[in-house]
Amino acid sequence: MAIADQYVHPADLLKNKSRPEAAAEGAAVWVVTERELRDKLKKEREAKEREQEKEVRVENHLSK
Repeated sequence: MAIADQYVHPADLLKNKSRPEAAAEGAAVWVVTERELRDKLKKEREAKEREQEKEVRVENHLSK
């Protein structure tokens, strides 16, 4: 389980301590945002790794 699924910043909850529903809504939005960011960064990292592997293959082929 990812940290974004487990952790809600305490300050966010304290902002809405008189309205716990608002705090809960904010936590859910934060989790979704963190998941989207994590997925985006993973895709970017994978694309970068594929590009680097492609460059290495081309360099190895040219050096033969």
